[in-house]
Amino acid sequence: MAKQIKARRVATKRVNESRARELWLASLGAVAMTQKQGVKLYATMVAEGRGLQTRVQKAVDEANAQFNARIAQVNKQIAGIKAEVEGRVQPLRQRAEATYLVIADEITVRLQPLLSRLGVKAPAKRKPAAKAKKAVRRPAKKAAKRAPRKAA
Repeated sequence: MAKQIKARRVATKRVNESRARELWLASLGAVAMTQKQGVKLYATMVAEGRGLQTRVQKAVDEANAQFNARIAQVNKQIAGIKAEVEGRVQPLRQRAEATYLVIADEITVRLQPLLSRLGVKAPAKRKPAAKAKKAVRRPAKKAAKRAPRKAA
């Protein structure tokens, strides 16, 4: 009986060693397959990434072209509206300026007798306002040299 128990232990030990070796070899096989498939998978992912990038770039370019076309269309509409508004406002502006000058002259004429009694001189006749020009700064004059003070 002792021989049978010993034989079973030896057989069990051999089976365990055999299984351990098979497990080790299976692990090595899994690593080898993963390496091969990893390279293939990596190449596939790179190709998919390039394809996605191309599709996205194309979509962005199309959206950008549509956006630019819409901006051009809106700019044309704005230019048309601006021209129309300026066409309507310009005559009104001219009429308002003319009316202002007439009213200002009328006020000056009617107030002149009162102003002359108060001793205020009449303002010079106005000319229609010219378009504003930028003011040009002139350099300041240099101060005159002072004479030295005399001692008292």
